[in-house]
Amino acid sequence: MPSKLDTAALLLALSACTTVSPRFSQSVSASFARAQMFKLTTDDAEVYYPAEEREAAHQMLARMETCLAALRSHPQATSRRRKALIFLTPANFNNAYVTGQSNGDPLHTVDPLFTTTELLNWYGLASTSTGDIGCHELLHLVHFEQVDGLWWFLNAVVGDVYPVQSSLERWFTEGLAQYYEGRLGRAVGRPHSSFYRALFESGIASRPDRSVRAADLNGLQRELLPASGAYLASLPFIEWLALTYGEEKLWQVIDVEGHSPTPPLGVALIFKSVYGLSLGALVDEWNLSLRRTLPHRQRPAGQRVLRADLGSFARLASAPDGTLALLTNGLDEVPMLRLLERDGTVRAEVHLNRLGPGRQWVSAGPEQMSGLSFTADSRWLYVLDDDVALDGDDLGQLWKVDAQTGQTEHVWPSLKGAAGGTISPDGARYLLVRNRPGRSELVDLDLETSAQTVLATSDRAFAAPAWSPDGRTLAFSQWSGEHFSLRLRAAAASTTGRASSTTGT
Repeated sequence: MPSKLDTAALLLALSACTTVSPRFSQSVSASFARAQMFKLTTDDAEVYYPAEEREAAHQMLARMETCLAALRSHPQATSRRRKALIFLTPANFNNAYVTGQSNGDPLHTVDPLFTTTELLNWYGLASTSTGDIGCHELLHLVHFEQVDGLWWFLNAVVGDVYPVQSSLERWFTEGLAQYYEGRLGRAVGRPHSSFYRALFESGIASRPDRSVRAADLNGLQRELLPASGAYLASLPFIEWLALTYGEEKLWQVIDVEGHSPTPPLGVALIFKSVYGLSLGALVDEWNLSLRRTLPHRQRPAGQRVLRADLGSFARLASAPDGTLALLTNGLDEVPMLRLLERDGTVRAEVHLNRLGPGRQWVSAGPEQMSGLSFTADSRWLYVLDDDVALDGDDLGQLWKVDAQTGQTEHVWPSLKGAAGGTISPDGARYLLVRNRPGRSELVDLDLETSAQTVLATSDRAFAAPAWSPDGRTLAFSQWSGEHFSLRLRAAAASTTGRASSTTGT
């Protein structure tokens, strides 16, 4: 029999192996600390949200509840489950995730009430329709709930100890979530984004053999940045598997993994048992299909290449006098701003990294920057950056850049919720989008006084505003629920947000 001293020593040793860490990131934790949090319990979910954002939270949850019911009603989503644990945050952290099932931490999802990353609009996930983003995360949650047999028993007895479904590689989990984000009652998200499709297809078309490889499904595949293989290649592969072999086999893979007593082992054998082919053989079949279906495009003879390599992601704007502003980020180069002459020669180039004390910004790069526009005289370039705040949140700031030298002459900081816009023809005002939980605003920023005037408010997201050359008309995109439409309105109109004319995009 061990003595009390031996038992105490054992407990001390075990406690030395444990760690204490916060459940949430700093920005999310700060948002919960600043807000009065309410708890909402439904038949299927337990939800925490900020009291002051009750209306936006309830609208978002109505969409998420519909998705959760649809996913849990799948015939093969049969594992015993608790209420879905959902945290809604007003933090501008431009992310959403599912985590838990280890160290006693229950499975849960953290979702934003709004976003500001312009790329999400291009992916068909509008800044105010974050319920659609939540539906993507709920697929992860329902997927990870599928635990049976030995691991279900252990989790039930001692608490969550191991996320069994995480042994299926990330390409499978993210590919499946993307597949369903566009198939849960609305034609939204990446499955319906022409831009997202083009990212993948252009990458394959750039290869001499126009082929995919099994390694393209790896999240560390450098050629598929900025989206990564775990996202960009996984969606078309999952779609091909569903079309060729049926959607049910995807859930069979989940079911077999959920029953496995040794989930990290034999993952490759699961695909063999379900599909009758190894994962490598399935990729080879998919490759043959792509070669038959992907169009082969030739560059028009009249086009001239000014720069052959723009890195993994780039943004471009042109000035009235033909000057080009180019933001790039690559595998072998830090984020850069280049100003080009009309013929493509470099006028000025600036590294966007700032490391020393007193820096004007912490983070910059083409994926988080938007609203590039020149003044009418081509003298100044304006650009909006989603920088990092002290608590780790994203916080917009507007730059005024000398179009001759590339140097940033002035920064308007702390533009919370701001996204891409445009400079007015007279250079006195900047028209931007400001996002809040449940609503989007068109805001006129007076550059001399920093005063902000709201021109329009809507629960449907605004994007890409622009002035007409004479400053009398505003053009902007607005989310319809499944796509963006182009809208025009008089600049001096009332603040109702009603469009002067509308055309679908």
